[in-house]
Amino acid sequence: MLDGLLMVVLLDHRWYHYVARLVVTLLWSLESHLNLPRDATQEEIYSRVHEVADIPLTAWLLSFIGAAAQFTRFGITITWQNYIQNPRGSNPSPGVLGFGQAKASIIQNAYLFLQYLTPLPSAILLDMWLGRYKTMIISF
Repeated sequence: MLDGLLMVVLLDHRWYHYVARLVVTLLWSLESHLNLPRDATQEEIYSRVHEVADIPLTAWLLSFIGAAAQFTRFGITITWQNYIQNPRGSNPSPGVLGFGQAKASIIQNAYLFLQYLTPLPSAILLDMWLGRYKTMIISF
């Protein structure tokens, strides 16, 4: 039976539906057998490590600063494309440099590529040279 099911899954171009159904069926059967969620026992309450319920302010600040940086980057993308692509005084969307669409797209994609690529070697070098703690302190 399993060989036949495997052949149907491989021959059908919608094989992911079969996999999804199989996963849902397995999870459903596991959930019914395990009776989850269950209450903790007294032994588990006293022996397990307790996590902090509050999220530190530093974590909130890092999250909001990261989100603000991403919103800024996505917000200037169109404006910067128009600035590079269109000539000064064009009616629908004015720009300045007038490089045209192809060259403006190349410049913008190269910038985005470097923007994603440069943090990795920079982080490795700064972590080795300054240390993680000093790097985080300086970055704020």
